[in-house]
Amino acid sequence: MAEKRFEVKGLKELGLVLGTLPDRIAKRVLRQALKKAAKPIQQDTKERVRRAAGGPTYPQAVVRSGRTMGPGHAADNILLRVSLTRRNGAVAKIGPDTGHWFLAFQEFGTPHSPAEPALSAAL
Repeated sequence: MAEKRFEVKGLKELGLVLGTLPDRIAKRVLRQALKKAAKPIQQDTKERVRRAAGGPTYPQAVVRSGRTMGPGHAADNILLRVSLTRRNGAVAKIGPDTGHWFLAFQEFGTPHSPAEPALSAAL
């Protein structure tokens, strides 16, 4: 999916506070802070993803071609993953699980259907 960047204020102050903590605790605090900050974007994305009429196609978890699809609607499987970078930073990734790769067609459109952005609209 496309990468979007945006500015977060207060990182200088957070860096000063994290600098006074031991590395292990600072990493945990950074990860928790980023997760808390990204949670509203994840929730907004879940609300914007189109749902199939009549209920989910796969009510149970399914494995196809090595991809695990979570149970229920694709909107219920929008994940938030936070990882630390090598240079004392962190990255939040929000998007569908690997089984719901087809949401990229909804997000960006195809030659036959227009885009219905969910993640980029949530940012």
